[in-house]
Amino acid sequence: RFQDHKMMHKANAILANSQFMRDAIVYRFQLDPTIIYPFVQYSNIEVDSTIHPQNTIGFVNRGPEKGISFVIELAKKSPSLTSLISGHSRGIPHQLPTNIKWCGWASDRSSMFASATLWIVPSLWA
Repeated sequence: RFQDHKMMHKANAILANSQFMRDAIVYRFQLDPTIIYPFVQYSNIEVDSTIHPQNTIGFVNRGPEKGISFVIELAKKSPSLTSLISGHSRGIPHQLPTNIKWCGWASDRSSMFASATLWIVPSLWA
């Protein structure tokens, strides 16, 4: 499932939302991500500001169990951030906050991952 081994190693930061996901990332990529539990203060996350576009969060949706509700809640609480949602439309409400952009399916994963400063994976299951 994790096909983007090289991209993971090029990332400035990898944040996991549970010990389970951290352990999975350590096992599969030999990386040591920071655990950020949902709905903590995000003001202490530092992102390299030389990367463009700034203040943009990416998320790949495959269904409700992948954490779309978390992404929507984060967008509501962080109006200065732009969230880009790629992937399937399953589980996405018809009305999204104005700072969320629905991008749909991306066949060029390199361009997709380059489109946001930070990518989050708030999965509710493995």
